[in-house]
Amino acid sequence: MLPLSMSGLYRRIILVASGLLVFAAVSAPAQPAEVVVRKPGVEENPTLVMQSFEGPGEVGRLLRQTLIRCNWFRVVEEGPADYQVRGLWREEGELGRLRLTVSSGGLSVLDFVTDPNDPRTAVYRGVDTLLNRLFEVPGIASSRIAFVMGDQRRKEIHTMNFDGSQVVRVTNNNSISTEPAWSGNRVDQLFYTYYEPMRMSIMMVDLRAGRQRRVARFSGLNAGARVAPDQRSLALCLSRDGAVNLYVMNLESEQLRQLTSDRSVVSSPAWSPDGRTICYVSDRNGRPHLYLMPAEGGRSRRLLREFDEAVEPDWCPVSNQVAFATRIEGQYVIAVIDMNEGEPARRRIVVKGEGDWESPSWAPDGRHLVCTRRVGRQRQLVMVDTWLGGVLPISRAGNLELADWSGLQE
Repeated sequence: MLPLSMSGLYRRIILVASGLLVFAAVSAPAQPAEVVVRKPGVEENPTLVMQSFEGPGEVGRLLRQTLIRCNWFRVVEEGPADYQVRGLWREEGELGRLRLTVSSGGLSVLDFVTDPNDPRTAVYRGVDTLLNRLFEVPGIASSRIAFVMGDQRRKEIHTMNFDGSQVVRVTNNNSISTEPAWSGNRVDQLFYTYYEPMRMSIMMVDLRAGRQRRVARFSGLNAGARVAPDQRSLALCLSRDGAVNLYVMNLESEQLRQLTSDRSVVSSPAWSPDGRTICYVSDRNGRPHLYLMPAEGGRSRRLLREFDEAVEPDWCPVSNQVAFATRIEGQYVIAVIDMNEGEPARRRIVVKGEGDWESPSWAPDGRHLVCTRRVGRQRQLVMVDTWLGGVLPISRAGNLELADWSGLQE
């Protein structure tokens, strides 16, 4: 029997590598409790007040809610604030333009108009423009989140907005479709793992065209696909010789390059921002830990000194931080490593609470994460603020997991 201490995704990799295509629930139901977060020292977000909005009430409410949900401001009802915002919506046929005017300390600091669009898209892009110009970071409102939803027998890929709205079903395979991964900053292309009868495949989905095709269907396990920053290569885990090893595949020529070659099980590759290094999980020392490997091949090295189980890394292209799930005192929590600090790497726990916190994925702003919070049989997606430690629910508790946050829509 496999140890129940292993992360859910890592346990599935082990089961498939062993020829056991089963999915087991291992926790008893429990009620969610208050979340406890360790803060890294930043005190609070700047305050913001919406002084006025001219236009339909539903557009104004959406703007206010998006300013709250992006979690870069503390939106107040009235009184003094660091930023004052005035909004204006003008219809242009079936579309419209949003004008945002922002002042601070009595001085105008921003005044811009979005391109003609539907209200939701205009609001999202307006808030992202505001974040970019005020804080010099990519926004998050125009992004999408891919995730898995389903029971132990059937799982399908879905996408939704950053705030949990506009859920779209991507696959209808009536099987296990899992591990969605966006293709770099593109929001029209997804990769995922497909459990077909008697085989596994890596699939690529063109969301705009509504088509999909197989990009890897080797004998044994095909899983964990992650696209390189240049979108020319794919890191993936294969068991072609009976052992699960890490490979890189050229997406144009389909040529494979094997990076690891031992009897340990590997999973969850994540590319560095420059595409030169891959962080992955291996159990070569008896339990899963994080390792670094040159993308061209060479010697790997362990990333952390701690012996706690560490799984499911995601490497942020904006902040150069690695987020991962680690098991401490019998519970999975989310931690980050700042790769700018050099080695030895030091982890920082950013969120913990009742249940297990798993599968972190970075938002485009390099500050927030989406992860799965699992309490008993219930799983929900939450947004974690790695600076201030706040947690916002994205979905209700149910059967949602393995989220991947996209770049910004063009």
